[in-house]
Amino acid sequence: MAIFSDVHGQIGRLSACLEAVARTGADELWCLGDAIDGLSARPPELTVACVRAINDVCTVKLAGNHEAWALQD
Repeated sequence: MAIFSDVHGQIGRLSACLEAVARTGADELWCLGDAIDGLSARPPELTVACVRAINDVCTVKLAGNHEAWALQD
């Protein structure tokens, strides 16, 4: 099992993390929140790419405070 959080829409760092996890052979991957950065000026397509990648590979996906903030708007 591998656990990560606080991606904050940084697709490059997420990709590096997922590649490292793939080398470990972990059978489950959990994201504990903050896949997006609700305070950032990052292009929305980067946020969408992060969320899609996490949805594709993670067994467990939890919302963090940044997801909660985004839902309030």
